[in-house]
Amino acid sequence: MFEPQIAWLEMVADLKGKGKKKTWKLKKGASIKGILNVCLEINKVNREKNNLLTLLQLPYIHRFVNDGSSEGNLQKRGDIMAAKPLIGRKNSLRPCVKHFSHSHPLRPVDVKEEEESICSGCELDLSGSAYKCTKSTCDFFLHKSCFELPRELEHTSHPQHLLVLLSSPPGDDSKFTCNACGDYGTSFAYHCATCQFNLHVGCAFLPKTMKHVDHNHPLTLSYSTNFLDKEGLVFTCDVCRKEVSQTSWVYYCLDCDYGTDLHCTTPSEC
Repeated sequence: MFEPQIAWLEMVADLKGKGKKKTWKLKKGASIKGILNVCLEINKVNREKNNLLTLLQLPYIHRFVNDGSSEGNLQKRGDIMAAKPLIGRKNSLRPCVKHFSHSHPLRPVDVKEEEESICSGCELDLSGSAYKCTKSTCDFFLHKSCFELPRELEHTSHPQHLLVLLSSPPGDDSKFTCNACGDYGTSFAYHCATCQFNLHVGCAFLPKTMKHVDHNHPLTLSYSTNFLDKEGLVFTCDVCRKEVSQTSWVYYCLDCDYGTDLHCTTPSEC
Protein backbone atom coordinates (compact mmCIF):
# COMPACT_ATOMS: atom_id res chain seq x y z
CA MET A 1 0.00 0.00 0.00
CA PHE A 2 1.45 3.37 -1.04
CA GLU A 3 2.25 5.63 1.89
CA PRO A 4 2.34 9.39 1.17
CA GLN A 5 5.84 10.83 1.32
CA ILE A 6 7.27 14.30 1.44
CA ALA A 7 10.16 15.90 -0.41
CA TRP A 8 11.30 17.84 2.65
CA LEU A 9 9.98 19.22 5.88
CA GLU A 10 11.34 21.78 8.27
CA MET A 11 9.93 22.70 11.67
CA VAL A 12 11.37 25.17 14.15
CA ALA A 13 10.49 25.22 17.85
CA ASP A 14 11.21 28.34 19.87
CA LEU A 15 12.35 27.57 23.41
CA LYS A 16 10.62 30.23 25.51
CA GLY A 17 12.79 32.33 27.76
CA LYS A 18 16.00 30.92 26.25
CA GLY A 19 16.17 32.90 23.02
CA LYS A 20 17.24 29.71 21.23
CA LYS A 21 15.76 27.72 18.41
CA LYS A 22 16.11 24.12 17.38
CA THR A 23 15.41 22.94 13.82
CA TRP A 24 14.28 19.51 12.71
CA LYS A 25 14.49 18.51 9.02
CA LEU A 26 13.06 15.51 7.20
CA LYS A 27 14.76 14.72 3.90
CA LYS A 28 13.28 13.33 0.67
CA GLY A 29 11.42 10.08 1.20
CA ALA A 30 10.36 10.76 4.76
CA SER A 31 6.98 9.24 5.57
CA ILE A 32 3.95 10.52 7.45
CA LYS A 33 5.20 8.42 10.34
CA GLY A 34 8.39 10.45 10.19
CA ILE A 35 6.40 13.68 10.49
CA LEU A 36 4.65 12.40 13.61
CA ASN A 37 7.96 11.31 15.13
CA VAL A 38 9.33 14.81 14.61
CA CYS A 39 6.24 16.28 16.29
CA LEU A 40 6.76 13.95 19.25
CA GLU A 41 10.44 14.92 19.42
CA ILE A 42 9.54 18.63 19.47
CA ASN A 43 7.11 18.07 22.32
CA LYS A 44 9.69 15.99 24.19
CA VAL A 45 12.25 18.82 24.04
CA ASN A 46 9.72 21.46 24.97
CA ARG A 47 8.23 19.38 27.77
CA GLU A 48 11.70 19.41 29.34
CA LYS A 49 11.62 23.20 29.02
CA ASN A 50 8.09 23.37 30.44
CA ASN A 51 6.95 24.70 27.06
CA LEU A 52 4.72 22.00 25.59
CA LEU A 53 3.66 22.70 22.00
CA THR A 54 0.45 21.72 20.30
CA LEU A 55 -0.02 21.32 16.56
CA LEU A 56 -1.87 24.64 16.64
CA GLN A 57 1.46 26.24 17.53
CA LEU A 58 3.76 24.45 15.06
CA PRO A 59 4.85 27.07 12.51
CA TYR A 60 4.71 26.71 8.75
CA ILE A 61 4.70 22.98 8.03
CA HIS A 62 4.40 22.63 4.25
CA ARG A 63 2.39 19.80 2.73
CA PHE A 64 3.62 17.84 -0.29
CA VAL A 65 1.12 15.86 -2.35
CA ASN A 66 1.32 12.92 -4.74
CA ASP A 67 1.55 14.02 -8.37
CA GLY A 68 -0.07 10.79 -9.57
CA SER A 69 3.02 9.23 -11.17
CA SER A 70 3.85 5.54 -10.71
CA GLU A 71 6.96 6.43 -8.72
CA GLY A 72 4.87 8.37 -6.26
CA ASN A 73 6.79 11.59 -6.78
CA LEU A 74 5.49 14.48 -4.75
CA GLN A 75 4.92 18.07 -5.73
CA LYS A 76 5.30 20.96 -3.32
CA ARG A 77 2.10 22.74 -2.27
CA GLY A 78 3.52 25.67 -0.38
CA ASP A 79 0.14 27.39 -0.12
CA ILE A 80 -1.25 24.76 2.27
CA MET A 81 -0.01 23.90 5.74
CA ALA A 82 0.14 20.25 6.73
CA ALA A 83 -1.25 21.06 10.15
CA LYS A 84 -4.52 22.28 8.65
CA PRO A 85 -6.26 18.89 8.08
CA LEU A 86 -5.13 17.80 11.54
CA ILE A 87 -6.97 20.70 13.17
CA GLY A 88 -10.13 20.76 11.11
CA ARG A 89 -12.20 21.28 14.25
CA LYS A 90 -11.32 24.52 15.93
CA ASN A 91 -11.09 23.17 19.49
CA SER A 92 -10.00 19.59 18.78
CA LEU A 93 -6.37 20.08 19.79
CA ARG A 94 -6.65 22.61 22.59
CA PRO A 95 -4.33 21.54 25.40
CA CYS A 96 -5.83 19.56 28.27
CA VAL A 97 -5.39 20.77 31.84
CA LYS A 98 -6.03 19.39 35.30
CA HIS A 99 -8.03 20.95 38.13
CA PHE A 100 -8.01 19.81 41.75
CA SER A 101 -11.81 19.57 41.80
CA HIS A 102 -12.13 16.93 39.07
CA SER A 103 -10.49 13.58 38.32
CA HIS A 104 -10.55 13.90 34.51
CA PRO A 105 -8.58 16.29 32.28
CA LEU A 106 -10.38 19.46 31.18
CA ARG A 107 -10.23 21.28 27.86
CA PRO A 108 -10.89 25.00 27.19
CA VAL A 109 -14.12 25.58 25.25
CA ASP A 110 -16.43 28.42 24.23
CA VAL A 111 -19.92 27.74 25.55
CA LYS A 112 -22.95 29.29 23.88
CA GLU A 113 -25.78 30.64 26.00
CA GLU A 114 -28.36 28.49 24.20
CA GLU A 115 -26.56 25.34 25.38
CA GLU A 116 -27.94 26.05 28.89
CA SER A 117 -24.87 24.73 30.66
CA ILE A 118 -24.32 25.03 34.41
CA CYS A 119 -20.95 25.65 36.04
CA SER A 120 -19.99 22.77 38.33
CA GLY A 121 -18.15 25.21 40.60
CA CYS A 122 -20.44 28.16 41.32
CA GLU A 123 -23.60 26.37 40.09
CA LEU A 124 -24.64 29.38 38.00
CA ASP A 125 -25.49 29.60 34.29
CA LEU A 126 -22.45 29.33 32.08
CA SER A 127 -21.56 30.89 28.74
CA GLY A 128 -18.38 32.19 27.13
CA SER A 129 -14.88 30.99 28.03
CA ALA A 130 -14.99 27.81 30.09
CA TYR A 131 -13.41 24.42 30.74
CA LYS A 132 -15.16 21.13 29.94
CA CYS A 133 -14.36 17.55 30.90
CA THR A 134 -12.74 15.65 28.05
CA LYS A 135 -14.84 12.56 28.78
CA SER A 136 -17.96 12.44 26.60
CA THR A 137 -20.00 10.85 29.39
CA CYS A 138 -19.05 13.52 31.97
CA ASP A 139 -20.98 16.79 32.16
CA PHE A 140 -18.43 18.75 34.21
CA PHE A 141 -18.00 22.44 33.28
CA LEU A 142 -16.21 25.35 34.93
CA HIS A 143 -16.29 29.06 34.18
CA LYS A 144 -12.78 30.24 33.31
CA SER A 145 -13.06 32.49 36.38
CA CYS A 146 -14.01 29.52 38.60
CA PHE A 147 -11.12 27.50 37.17
CA GLU A 148 -8.76 30.31 38.21
CA LEU A 149 -10.09 30.82 41.76
CA PRO A 150 -7.36 31.05 44.44
CA ARG A 151 -7.10 27.99 46.67
CA GLU A 152 -6.82 30.21 49.78
CA LEU A 153 -8.47 33.56 50.45
CA GLU A 154 -8.06 36.34 53.01
CA HIS A 155 -11.53 37.84 53.33
CA THR A 156 -12.43 40.98 55.28
CA SER A 157 -15.64 39.36 56.53
CA HIS A 158 -13.59 36.71 58.35
CA PRO A 159 -10.18 38.27 59.09
CA GLN A 160 -9.15 35.86 61.84
CA HIS A 161 -8.58 32.87 59.53
CA LEU A 162 -7.79 32.04 55.93
CA LEU A 163 -10.63 30.57 53.89
CA VAL A 164 -9.81 27.42 51.91
CA LEU A 165 -11.49 26.59 48.59
CA LEU A 166 -13.31 23.26 48.74
CA SER A 167 -14.66 21.47 45.68
CA SER A 168 -17.60 20.04 47.64
CA PRO A 169 -19.42 20.77 50.92
CA PRO A 170 -17.24 20.32 54.02
CA GLY A 171 -17.27 17.06 55.92
CA ASP A 172 -19.78 14.44 54.86
CA ASP A 173 -22.54 16.95 54.23
CA SER A 174 -24.29 17.07 50.87
CA LYS A 175 -24.75 20.83 51.12
CA PHE A 176 -23.58 23.87 53.07
CA THR A 177 -25.18 27.15 54.11
CA CYS A 178 -23.55 30.36 52.92
CA ASN A 179 -22.88 32.83 55.74
CA ALA A 180 -23.34 35.74 53.35
CA CYS A 181 -26.68 35.14 51.64
CA GLY A 182 -28.14 32.34 53.77
CA ASP A 183 -28.74 30.05 50.78
CA TYR A 184 -27.33 26.54 50.54
CA GLY A 185 -24.74 25.29 48.07
CA THR A 186 -23.67 21.83 46.88
CA SER A 187 -20.36 22.51 45.13
CA PHE A 188 -17.46 24.98 45.56
CA ALA A 189 -17.19 26.78 48.89
CA TYR A 190 -14.69 28.98 50.69
CA HIS A 191 -14.48 27.35 54.11
CA CYS A 192 -13.01 27.98 57.56
CA ALA A 193 -12.79 24.66 59.39
CA THR A 194 -12.14 26.34 62.75
CA CYS A 195 -15.28 28.48 62.68
CA GLN A 196 -17.42 26.42 60.29
CA PHE A 197 -17.73 29.56 58.17
CA ASN A 198 -18.73 29.11 54.53
CA LEU A 199 -19.13 31.34 51.49
CA HIS A 200 -20.39 30.73 47.98
CA VAL A 201 -17.57 31.60 45.60
CA GLY A 202 -19.84 34.25 44.07
CA CYS A 203 -20.54 35.85 47.45
CA ALA A 204 -16.83 35.82 48.30
CA PHE A 205 -16.11 38.26 45.47
CA LEU A 206 -19.05 40.65 45.75
CA PRO A 207 -18.06 44.31 45.13
CA LYS A 208 -17.63 46.59 48.15
CA THR A 209 -19.99 49.14 46.63
CA MET A 210 -22.59 49.03 43.89
CA LYS A 211 -25.14 51.20 42.14
CA HIS A 212 -28.64 49.79 42.51
CA VAL A 213 -31.17 50.22 39.74
CA ASP A 214 -33.74 51.66 42.19
CA HIS A 215 -31.50 54.04 44.14
CA ASN A 216 -29.50 57.16 43.23
CA HIS A 217 -26.60 56.68 45.65
CA PRO A 218 -24.00 53.90 45.79
CA LEU A 219 -24.80 51.11 48.25
CA THR A 220 -22.08 49.77 50.55
CA LEU A 221 -21.68 46.09 51.38
CA SER A 222 -22.13 45.34 55.09
CA TYR A 223 -21.30 41.93 56.58
CA SER A 224 -24.13 42.14 59.13
CA THR A 225 -27.03 44.37 60.13
CA ASN A 226 -25.58 45.14 63.56
CA PHE A 227 -25.15 48.78 62.51
CA LEU A 228 -28.82 49.16 63.45
CA ASP A 229 -27.73 49.85 67.02
CA LYS A 230 -31.09 51.15 68.16
CA GLU A 231 -32.71 48.51 70.31
CA GLY A 232 -35.52 46.62 68.67
CA LEU A 233 -34.81 47.65 65.08
CA VAL A 234 -34.84 44.92 62.43
CA PHE A 235 -33.37 45.35 58.95
CA THR A 236 -36.02 45.09 56.24
CA CYS A 237 -35.09 44.87 52.57
CA ASP A 238 -36.45 47.92 50.75
CA VAL A 239 -37.07 45.87 47.60
CA CYS A 240 -38.81 42.67 48.75
CA ARG A 241 -39.88 44.02 52.21
CA LYS A 242 -38.63 40.87 53.94
CA GLU A 243 -36.78 40.93 57.26
CA VAL A 244 -33.07 40.13 57.15
CA SER A 245 -31.19 38.35 59.93
CA GLN A 246 -28.42 40.16 61.81
CA THR A 247 -25.71 37.87 60.41
CA SER A 248 -26.70 38.21 56.74
CA TRP A 249 -24.88 40.53 54.33
CA VAL A 250 -26.71 43.54 52.92
CA TYR A 251 -26.11 46.52 50.66
CA TYR A 252 -26.95 49.78 52.46
CA CYS A 253 -27.05 53.57 51.96
CA LEU A 254 -26.57 55.21 55.35
CA ASP A 255 -27.64 58.66 54.12
CA CYS A 256 -31.05 57.47 52.96
CA ASP A 257 -31.51 54.46 55.25
CA TYR A 258 -32.05 52.40 52.11
CA GLY A 259 -30.85 48.81 51.85
CA THR A 260 -31.35 45.47 50.13
CA ASP A 261 -30.54 41.86 50.89
CA LEU A 262 -28.20 40.03 48.51
CA HIS A 263 -31.08 38.46 46.61
CA CYS A 264 -32.44 41.86 45.59
CA THR A 265 -29.19 43.51 44.49
CA THR A 266 -29.99 44.45 40.90
CA PRO A 267 -27.04 46.54 39.65
CA SER A 268 -27.58 49.64 37.59
CA GLU A 269 -26.20 49.36 34.03
CA CYS A 270 -24.48 52.76 34.20
